[in-house]
Amino acid sequence: MRHLSRTAVRIRTLRRARRRPRWLRPLLITVAVAFTLGGALPALWITYGKTHVGPLLAALEGSWRSASAASGLIVQKLSSDGRVRTSVDELRTVLDDLRGSNILVVDIDQVRERIEELPWVKSASVHRRLPDTLHVSLEERAPLALAEADGRRLVLIDEDGQPVKVADLRPFADLPTVAGEGAQRHAGELLALVRSEPSLYSRVSGAYRVGDRRWNVWIDGRIEVRLPEDDAAGAWHKLARVQAGSGLLDKAIVALDMRATGGVVVRADPRVTAGSGEGA
Repeated sequence: MRHLSRTAVRIRTLRRARRRPRWLRPLLITVAVAFTLGGALPALWITYGKTHVGPLLAALEGSWRSASAASGLIVQKLSSDGRVRTSVDELRTVLDDLRGSNILVVDIDQVRERIEELPWVKSASVHRRLPDTLHVSLEERAPLALAEADGRRLVLIDEDGQPVKVADLRPFADLPTVAGEGAQRHAGELLALVRSEPSLYSRVSGAYRVGDRRWNVWIDGRIEVRLPEDDAAGAWHKLARVQAGSGLLDKAIVALDMRATGGVVVRADPRVTAGSGEGA
C-alpha cells in the first residue's frame, strides 16, 4: 500500500506539471529577475559602474527574450470586440506590426493611443491574453448629424459634437444638418429633443442655431419651426399635439413661430393663395 501511495503521488505530481502552461516558466523568471535586479542594481551600479552593469543587463534581457520566444510568449493572434464601423483593415494597420513581438513587453498604452486615433474609435482598451493573443475592446462613436464647418463644408459629427474623419459623407446623407454658432456643441441636446417626438423627428431635415441661444428647426426641408430659447421642449411637444390634431405641417405653410405666448404663429406659403396667416 505504501508503494502504491508513493506511485499515486508521483502521478499526481506529473499531471500537475503537464497542466502548467509552457509560458509560465519565463513569466516566473521575469518576476524573479525583476525583484532580484530591483534590489541588487543600485549596489551593482555603485560598485561596478555603468561599464560593467550595462552589458550584464543586456545579456539578461537577451536570455529572457529568448526564453519567452521559446515558450510561445510571442504575439501571434489579434482579436477584438465592439467593432461595428471600424474596419478590420484599419485595425490591422495599427496592430499587424506587433506580430512576432514579445507579448510581455508590448507597450499597451502606446497601442491603445494608436487605436484611439482611428476615425470611429471613441475609446479602446488592450489586454494581453497569454500566451500569444492581444485583445482589443472598442467603444465606437455614434454618427449624429452633418454639421456646417467653416461656413462652407459639411462634416460628420458624433453624439459629443466631435468631427468624425470620414472621406465619404454619402452614407450619412439622411442625417439632419446643423449649422450656426455653437451648433456642433449643442447638436446632441437638439437631437435628443427632436427625437422625443418620433412623428416629428422623422420629418426633421436640419436646424440652425441662432446666436448660440436657440434653434430654428426645418421640417421636410420647407417649414422653418422657430423654437424659443426657454422651454424648447415644451414648444416641441406642443407642436406634436397641434400636428396630431390638425395636420398643420401638411398644409401650405413656410414657417411656424413657437415663441408666441398662447399660440402658434403661422406663416403661409405666399405662392399659395389658399393659405391664411392666422395663429393656430
